[in-house]
Amino acid sequence: MIEAGEGNSAAVTSKNELLIWGIGLHGRLGTGRTNNVYTPSYLDDLDSIKVEDISLGSNHTLCILRNGKVMCWGSSKEGKIGLESALDRNFLIPRDLIALEKEKIFQISAGPFHSIALTESGYVYSFGNAKDGKLGFEDAK
Repeated sequence: MIEAGEGNSAAVTSKNELLIWGIGLHGRLGTGRTNNVYTPSYLDDLDSIKVEDISLGSNHTLCILRNGKVMCWGSSKEGKIGLESALDRNFLIPRDLIALEKEKIFQISAGPFHSIALTESGYVYSFGNAKDGKLGFEDAK
């Protein structure tokens, strides 16, 4: 699988290894730094972890592991990576998405200001900016 984001790209190899490259702004590459990466590179933090799927938002990244768990990194602005206790921070390395730890995730999608996850049992989780109904419920008042 291959994914093109806003200034960054990623690929999951046939051996379920994650390659990532592009602009490192806000830590969206997960390398531990905000430097740009000019050629496809493996993430040291995911070296022995099998990746099934990847989604690139404008400044954040989500990936599904073989066990159905989700990892996230990059900008947490407006809660778009699902780390509620860390609103408006940059995570430079992959972190477990603890809010979904009891679910087996089937598919993910990272938008510019929000993200959504579909479980194997058909439930949808959404997080981030709720404006204009993009999370699937009315805006918070």
